[in-house]
Amino acid sequence: MYLLVQSCSIRGWMKRFPIVLLLLPVLVSIPSDTTASTGTTAFQDTARQQQARGQVMDAEENIPLPGVTVENLVKRKGVLTTANGDYSIAASPGDSLRFSYIGKRSVVAIFRGAAINVRLSKQEGVLSEVVVTGFQDWTNVSFPAPPLPSKPTM
Repeated sequence: MYLLVQSCSIRGWMKRFPIVLLLLPVLVSIPSDTTASTGTTAFQDTARQQQARGQVMDAEENIPLPGVTVENLVKRKGVLTTANGDYSIAASPGDSLRFSYIGKRSVVAIFRGAAINVRLSKQEGVLSEVVVTGFQDWTNVSFPAPPLPSKPTM
């Protein structure tokens, strides 16, 4: 396009491409923050943005679970619960939130604008045994031992 404009005069270019001049006002009037997928502007998206809040508890022991992963599956963002099991994550109504924790069944809930309190139950049969392997460097380890006698005693 740059070479074409440079090689011919402006009048010659306007004669060859009159449709561009007709569409130019239309192209300029389209807002740049319009999203193609929803047809809403970025301002409208932030107006619908809310904070999903709640608490995650253990279903069997009825205690808060710290460190539970709370993930917004639509926005692909995640947070961890606090020591009291509380969480707060950016979400819009209709977003799916997944709650997951090691040894517990994952739960998916739909955010409707109200607080979501979740109880996670134990997942049976996932961890039947755990193998722990430890290594230690013995080069700098000293053992206290009594000194050996210089003459053998009989």
